[in-house]
Amino acid sequence: MRSPVAIFLVGMGILLSIPQWSGAQWEQAGRPKGGWITALAVSGKNQFAGTEASGIFLSTNSGADWTAVNSGLPENTSVPCLAMRGANLFAGTNKLGVWRLPLSDITSKK
Repeated sequence: MRSPVAIFLVGMGILLSIPQWSGAQWEQAGRPKGGWITALAVSGKNQFAGTEASGIFLSTNSGADWTAVNSGLPENTSVPCLAMRGANLFAGTNKLGVWRLPLSDITSKK
């Protein structure tokens, strides 16, 4: 015969191992006005979005507002990937290679 305590502990273990819905819900954060978003990168309070045809955008308020940060990029640049490395943002483009933007260039312009 099994002890009631052992049965209770096994039962509680099973119940606690079942994933619980947290109630968290997605909410729209906004979007840059530059076409489809193809890449995202985050550095501290800065969120970057690469777009399909309008370069790179920056948000510093969780996506509520976006500003183009395309100085130096050719017009209508497609940015399918972004990567952060140290104090630099790297943008992989379609047919134009990889471009680097020091984050200090962005913070010094604010």
